Amino acid sequence: RDAYKKLNLAFSSNQFWTRQRLRAKSYDDTRLDSGRVKGIQSGVFGKVVAPVGEVIRLALLGRHDKVAKAYVRLLRASGIDGSFVEEVLSDVYKPLADRVERATESLSQELRSGDQTKSHYKNLLTRFKKDAALDLSVMIKVGDLPGYAEEHARDTAAAFLRELSIDAFNNADDHKTSQNALELANAIVDSQSDKERYKQDLSQIKHAIEFNPLFQKLRNNLNAENYTAALKVVTEIIEKGGDEDGDLDQLQRSLRTRLATSLHNQAVECANNGNPGRARRLLQDALRYEGDAEGREIIQNTIAAIGKRPGQIAQLGGAVVGGIVALVLRLFVAAVVLFIIGVILESCR
Repeated sequence: RDAYKKLNLAFSSNQFWTRQRLRAKSYDDTRLDSGRVKGIQSGVFGKVVAPVGEVIRLALLGRHDKVAKAYVRLLRASGIDGSFVEEVLSDVYKPLADRVERATESLSQELRSGDQTKSHYKNLLTRFKKDAALDLSVMIKVGDLPGYAEEHARDTAAAFLRELSIDAFNNADDHKTSQNALELANAIVDSQSDKERYKQDLSQIKHAIEFNPLFQKLRNNLNAENYTAALKVVTEIIEKGGDEDGDLDQLQRSLRTRLATSLHNQAVECANNGNPGRARRLLQDALRYEGDAEGREIIQNTIAAIGKRPGQIAQLGGAVVGGIVALVLRLFVAAVVLFIIGVILESCR
């Protein structure tokens, strides 16, 4: 450090170079202008600083983060013009960044090989930690230096981990690997906008893992057309805070309408079979489920019709409502299934 400071004093002294320029001028030698002086300084300082940059590169490749960091501090404290120091430091990360990106690209190709087993995703994450994460840890410990090699390597690696997380969640229902990969991506990523996005993804994954058993139960009940049980599960999920987007609230309303329609149609059949008492009870139950004003009006009109006129009670209104709700429920079954298998995350490909 002392030697650098003395060298800097010698070759950066304005008095020294002013005397040299005046001497050149006295001989009518115009070659020693400010550009020439800058070139001399650059050549000297570049040759002196370049070997230190090589030491930093070798230390990074050897994962000696403390050594690399010490030599970075040495250069910055040397007193040498900052532009020369920045030029050297802008290249030191490239070999390490290239090594990270080669490892990441190889793992990315294997991720897209078609193997969708839990063991495959777990193995990829283990190998990433061995082949790339240690280098990335060195980058993070040494800190930000000029150039974009470090930032690009970190963001590329984090994007791979996010893709791995999504595939492990969607294809293998591997919650542990999915969460671990996204936590590692969030720790590695350099871009602030990506960091915020990954934090949101991680929150959604944790949310999905917490509510996954209930969503599985809901899907099974919907597929079995057990709408009473499905309504209970939906209500439980909503009460526990599992309906972040409001989709389940809509499903809950549709299930209520579906149950009300079923009870209404049963009541009409009872009335037509000469059992108005049971028909009225079924219709009262239907009113408890139905929250839609139009649906409630249909049920109330049916209640009013029972007893006033013998013979057949019209089922058209209930049948139409039932058909519409059945279609809505089929769409919701598909939506819920997609939610369960991981639509909470957007694909990064």
